[in-house]
Amino acid sequence: MSVMDYPLYFTMREKAFDSDGDPSTLDDAGLVALHPRRTVTFVSNHDSPPPENEMLAYAYILTYEGYPRVYSGRIDIDDEAISNLLSIRRTYAAGPALIRHAGSDLYVFERQGNLLVGLNRTQD
Repeated sequence: MSVMDYPLYFTMREKAFDSDGDPSTLDDAGLVALHPRRTVTFVSNHDSPPPENEMLAYAYILTYEGYPRVYSGRIDIDDEAISNLLSIRRTYAAGPALIRHAGSDLYVFERQGNLLVGLNRTQD
């Protein structure tokens, strides 16, 4: 059985990936932190709009633990960025995530020694 991770969705939308967001709020956020093998992560759905920094949120769910679900009227599965993230996930994103840095502008995690992900929300 799996469950949709609404707690993670609200953390991403209201705290981590809004214009004044703080990616460190992702640390231990949502159900994925407790049950990664039974959690469906998502950025938006038919009645839940995406966060302002939507692509950062996709980069997060498509490289982090859990079962990501891409559901958007604006982003297609053929979108180049999404396709690249899916390829990275299939090729490198295995095993548990290890948080390497959780700051207000930068969030870095590693997946089983194969993948290092850095999410940078600054515009500089």
